[in-house]
Amino acid sequence: MKIVYLTVAREEIREAAEYYAAISPELGNAFKRELRQLLRRVSVMPLAWPPGGASGASGAGLRKCLLSRFPYMVIYAPCRVKCGFSPLDISIDNPVTGGIVW
Repeated sequence: MKIVYLTVAREEIREAAEYYAAISPELGNAFKRELRQLLRRVSVMPLAWPPGGASGASGAGLRKCLLSRFPYMVIYAPCRVKCGFSPLDISIDNPVTGGIVW
């Protein structure tokens, strides 16, 4: 399944990777590697994570999965027809700061 990143999610991912790389290049690489692995799993098994979107039409069908080592979650919509999103639109959320990025 093809993953389509929201523009703002791409920026958030880039900023997070740069932040961790500034602390340590290995940490920056670890963040990108963990995110890549999670997105690979999501693309193969998009329904493996329970629905977790907001109620209402705009949040219907959204799913969330957490990164293990870093305080981020991936928010995605696995379908176009039911959800009104492109296949696997990706958003990234930092639960620590509370900012959902769309």
